[in-house]
Amino acid sequence: MSSEEELELAIETCKDFIIRAPKDSDKQKNLVKKLIQLRLKLQELKVCNFSTLYMVHKLIKFDTCIELI
Repeated sequence: MSSEEELELAIETCKDFIIRAPKDSDKQKNLVKKLIQLRLKLQELKVCNFSTLYMVHKLIKFDTCIELI
């Protein structure tokens, strides 16, 4: 299981806990904060993965251009 998949599973689990927690309780509020943190981590991971993929793609194109010269 990848980090992205683990975060998605944690997000779903957190959502379930929020639904089960007493409405307007401190527990529910803390779970919502945790859900926000998990979503931010997932977003950062996706951006980082995309940036890395983009940089690798550019590097391959650059290496190919050098070989042609």
